[in-house]
Amino acid sequence: MLLLTYYLQANLGYQPLHAGLSFLPFSCSLIAAATRGAALVPGAGPKQLMVSGIAVALIGALRLPQIEQTGGLPDPERVPRA
Repeated sequence: MLLLTYYLQANLGYQPLHAGLSFLPFSCSLIAAATRGAALVPGAGPKQLMVSGIAVALIGALRLPQIEQTGGLPDPERVPRA
């Protein structure tokens, strides 16, 4: 995460606060997944949760090369509205 924060600031020109806030969704989802995962262990068992976690991590790792080099956050003007 430290290197990604540096990348956002040095290469994409993000301000330090903006670079830090861009990791907020990741941090919140990590906290939510850890809380929910701890509640699922007694019912599903640790092996099933570990296998599903590895599968999700593998899908994420396979998607990384598909990220465009330009990066950045979505442009609010181009996001479809409901």
